[in-house]
Amino acid sequence: MSRQTRSLFVLSFLPFFSTLGQINALKKDNGSLYQLSLVAYAEAKAEQGGSGNNIVVMVNSVLRDSHAVEIFPPRIGSAAVEYLTAESMRERHKRIGKDFPMVEILPMRNSHDLLVVGCAEYRVTVRHGKLVFGVFGGYEVSWRFDRSRDEYVKVKVERWSPLTL
Repeated sequence: MSRQTRSLFVLSFLPFFSTLGQINALKKDNGSLYQLSLVAYAEAKAEQGGSGNNIVVMVNSVLRDSHAVEIFPPRIGSAAVEYLTAESMRERHKRIGKDFPMVEILPMRNSHDLLVVGCAEYRVTVRHGKLVFGVFGGYEVSWRFDRSRDEYVKVKVERWSPLTL
């Protein structure tokens, strides 16, 4: 392949690579929309008087895939944040001897012109040595890209409850 052909080949991928920042949903201050959504979740919980002084976040594929746990905040306001795997949740349950609340950051989804990050809330218990998660609601944080500011802007934070049949 000639040098000119290689250059054209590389240049043809530039539009793709220029969108990677938007795919990763990074803001100028290097906070991902997942991180910002966790902060928005904690703020919404605090407004409703339900955050307490500790937030347990489940380490799932969203956090593992983005290596985000290493850069997620250890504190949000006055609340300490713990990032736990399934095994460490079992150990925590055994150590404290009671059930505890946990939040899972769900994969981002596109809803019309918004990016939405779900924060599902669970009650963690252990029965017969197995983790059991009981869903009790959560929040959805919606983001829109503001071209004039060149960043994502939080549009709304909505509480949701599990459906009762």
